[in-house]
Amino acid sequence: MTEVSSSVSEPADSDISLLKKLIDKGEYLKAYDLAVRFDTSLEPGTIELGKLHSITLSKLGMPEDAAALLESLRIPVKNDDWELEALLGSYYKKQWLRDRNSDRDLAGTLLRRSFLSYTRAIELGGDFWCAINASTLAKISGDTGTALMLAEQASEECWKVYGKTLTTSSFWIPATLGEAFLVREDFPSAIKWYRAARSHVGGNLGWLQSARSNAKLLLEVIRPDPETLNQVLDAIPRMRIALFAGHRLDEKGRASTRFPEDISDRVQSRLRKALVRLHVDMGIASAADGSDILFHETMQDMGKRTEVVLPYGIESFRKTIVDSVGENWGNRFDAVIRKADSIDVSSTGNYRQSHDFIHDFCSDYMLVSAVDCAISNDAELVPIVLWDGGGSGGKGGTADTVAKLLSAGLKPQWIKPGDFYGAGKQTGRMADLHPDGRDENVTPPTFPRIRPIVTICDNRSGFSEEGWIERAASLMSWIDSFCSTEDCVVLKNDIFHRGINLIFNRMDAAWTLASNFRKVADDFENCSLLIHAGVLVSMKTSLNGSRDSYCREAEEAITVCQAIRGPSRICTMQARALSGVAKSEKHSFRFRGTFDFNDGRSLKLYEFAV
Repeated sequence: MTEVSSSVSEPADSDISLLKKLIDKGEYLKAYDLAVRFDTSLEPGTIELGKLHSITLSKLGMPEDAAALLESLRIPVKNDDWELEALLGSYYKKQWLRDRNSDRDLAGTLLRRSFLSYTRAIELGGDFWCAINASTLAKISGDTGTALMLAEQASEECWKVYGKTLTTSSFWIPATLGEAFLVREDFPSAIKWYRAARSHVGGNLGWLQSARSNAKLLLEVIRPDPETLNQVLDAIPRMRIALFAGHRLDEKGRASTRFPEDISDRVQSRLRKALVRLHVDMGIASAADGSDILFHETMQDMGKRTEVVLPYGIESFRKTIVDSVGENWGNRFDAVIRKADSIDVSSTGNYRQSHDFIHDFCSDYMLVSAVDCAISNDAELVPIVLWDGGGSGGKGGTADTVAKLLSAGLKPQWIKPGDFYGAGKQTGRMADLHPDGRDENVTPPTFPRIRPIVTICDNRSGFSEEGWIERAASLMSWIDSFCSTEDCVVLKNDIFHRGINLIFNRMDAAWTLASNFRKVADDFENCSLLIHAGVLVSMKTSLNGSRDSYCREAEEAITVCQAIRGPSRICTMQARALSGVAKSEKHSFRFRGTFDFNDGRSLKLYEFAV
């Protein structure tokens, strides 16, 4: 995806090492962001970078782009790089997986390409990784003889390495032996070696996903009894992602005790025991004072990956902490941010006050991001809450977040702060909670709300201003007709050079417009469409008869949409968050990269189909 702030440069050896480390740990988005900073031109020194860049593209759901990048590298390496051929095999396999149920002819071609790439890699000196992948594909294709021969070849190579390294061998030695025994349908031996591989994972969570994916493909073909199938899959554990939410510390003068600071150490001890018991590998949470910071500190002390999601910028968020509970918690916030593996911000506006609607949106953003992360990594999502059982303290509060989790079918592990200060039996029940209604249509005129933004840009070049004005009028006429039919309202609209920006009253109106726009794509050839979400503030002034309004994110949408090349349908994570988990699951999304702005802001972008 186009980036306006990054300039390409030559990678250093340390950059290559960091890329490999990030990929092994399963931090594909972070690896992608690093890879795109460098020049991937066809120079010998960038071949290694190109291969690593292609891995990040594939892991983020862009196997075609990954394959195209490697195809472009075949010429300078004279087609004698076995690793390049093996990677191509994996990317063709991913495309086959995507298309096997929709286009059998194309899927068959991709499966053959994948197998041939792996066998070509073996001819060029490729190791057991190439042999076991070719073996699995042969088994899937029904060529049992070739599958068994390649499985034996992979096993022989693994035994040679294992004989030298024993228990210090890499994850892939026992994992490959497990897969080779699975090809032979020797289930007890496969389970034994898959279990042995678990102790070699370390922090490289991406390895588990790859091993589990191949095992599932083989099990689809072999079709063992349900008990055996579950035993095999249980031997390759899924990554566990903790999604955490909890109360902030009680401010001075609070009428009733909920989370006094003097129980922090005991809460943290209980959190540690819960995280160990639940075998959590990664944690996602905000970073407010109290339970959020305690959660991140505990995860980081345990050497686990942590991701922070803030409702607005780091500096402003830190100030709210210090103003509320003092500098000590501000310093602890700083330490959490320094050690975090990633930091995401749901609203890019520079807000200085704590608004309920901003925190409400942040909880939606965090929930959708966590579900998306779990799906893309074939991981198990484990919600954990520190909650007193009381009613909602407002939109985006802990009770509201618990209700959203339950609405999404996710029952959280519940830690009660009252257990630590003798509050007596807490009577709140999760079943009594309901997410606060969004009430998207009725709102006081000056009340700020998160609203959907739709931007349409004409990417043609060489037409006159008169031509654009005529085209804009045609677009606006179509949009007016759409609004009348769908009974939706455009709260704000702007026409700019080669584009139209619209802010709707309802999120479903944005998705419906995108769906209908596809049907009239021939009338608006080369137009790109972007769906974003942002804070719309209606003002008390009116210079043209309608109430004036402001939305910073509308400017972001214009910048991103203008940078998109060719006709595309793109949305941001903010748009997905505003839809919520249930509605978001009705659409399909494919990650397309991040868009970086000159001031450090960034947006995650997804190609979508509705």
